Amino acid sequence: MKKIPALVICLMLSLGCGACSPEGSGERHEINTENSFEVISGGTKQDASSDEVSVRSEDGSEHIHSESGSDYAAALFEKDVLEINITADESEWQEMLRNAASKPWVKCGVEINGEKLADVGVKPKGNTSLSQVLRDGGTRFSLKLNFGKYTDGQTFHGLDKLALNNIYSDTTYMKEYMSYKLMEYMSVPCSMCTFANISVNGEHFGFYLAVEDVDESFLDRVYGEGNEIEAYKPDAMDTQMAQAMNGQQFTPPEGMLPQSTVTDSRYRREECSRRAVTDSRYRREECSRRAVTDSLFSLISKDPIWQAAETAA
Repeated sequence: MKKIPALVICLMLSLGCGACSPEGSGERHEINTENSFEVISGGTKQDASSDEVSVRSEDGSEHIHSESGSDYAAALFEKDVLEINITADESEWQEMLRNAASKPWVKCGVEINGEKLADVGVKPKGNTSLSQVLRDGGTRFSLKLNFGKYTDGQTFHGLDKLALNNIYSDTTYMKEYMSYKLMEYMSVPCSMCTFANISVNGEHFGFYLAVEDVDESFLDRVYGEGNEIEAYKPDAMDTQMAQAMNGQQFTPPEGMLPQSTVTDSRYRREECSRRAVTDSRYRREECSRRAVTDSLFSLISKDPIWQAAETAA
């Protein structure tokens, strides 16, 4: 991909919706294995007329998937609920969960609706969602699958990376999904998504939202192959959070204000605003209370019984 000044791609995620309970699909996708090319231990052999890939893992097993950039939309995102099973070394998986703030990669096998890929990379992902799970002492992190992390050129039907979002703070499980669908309806470039049941080593791990990662495959699908669009993702928050979780002092990049300065400044602004609102509200309420009290006293003082009581006193 050619490098030109950046086009920043922003995704808006905040729409609310009522709860629903999508049910799984039992559909299995079959792939034609004719005229495929092979990826073996990092080497590639390609037939120009083919859209299929045969990936052979270290144990000799062979898995077939497509390289067509337009194919993964139907294979993944036209399903109601995906069934995804991640197979990894248990000790490596647990080590990854213990060090989730650092977002380490782990090699794994992935099965999606019956289709298997070997030597896939998986790691925890997220900023707010990750820190929330860490604070709560949980392990149901959002995840990212990188199909070509350990095997150059490997994709799933042309998709290079798949995000698995844990929908941690949304009890409806629909806000993020409906936000993407709203953007899609308005023809705004955005990721495709669908729901997914995630299992790890055969045990249920959680109900997630599977989202097309904004990377090479996304740009090719949205802007066409050979486009000159470049996507950027800031990583300052990732660095800061990882250092904070590990008890380290965060050193901001040059030109970036220290977090304490930003926090103090924000606190002062919010405190001044809060005091101004509180004082103003207090003055209005005090004036209103006095007006009501004076009005009631004026009425009561004219009552004969009140006057008699006042005289007797």
